[in-house]
Amino acid sequence: MTPFQKVFLMYLAIGLPLGLLVTFFGYKAKSLVARLPLCLLAVLIVWLTLFLGVTQGYDAWQALPDPPEKAFSDGAKLTGVVIAGWLPATIFVASAYVFLMLLVKFTRERSMPR
Repeated sequence: MTPFQKVFLMYLAIGLPLGLLVTFFGYKAKSLVARLPLCLLAVLIVWLTLFLGVTQGYDAWQALPDPPEKAFSDGAKLTGVVIAGWLPATIFVASAYVFLMLLVKFTRERSMPR
């Protein structure tokens, strides 16, 4: 595993649960006025996690005593995360939100007496 992958996964291990937690609070919010900003905050957290993971991962990889050429050759990942990183972040948060909706619906149906 490269230093890039180690650092990137470390950031994901911190940011994704934090994004899930904010999504959960967004789901539990009673009004749309509170729900929407919390879900947008969750998207921002996940996007920032991706961005920091890529930038810090490349920095760690390039800081090796004799870094390989691959550590310097692919700036497309960084550009892609800056420009389009909101898309996977939105998909992640929306999927978590839908999962919460289905989980609540399923548990309510199971707990209803017949």
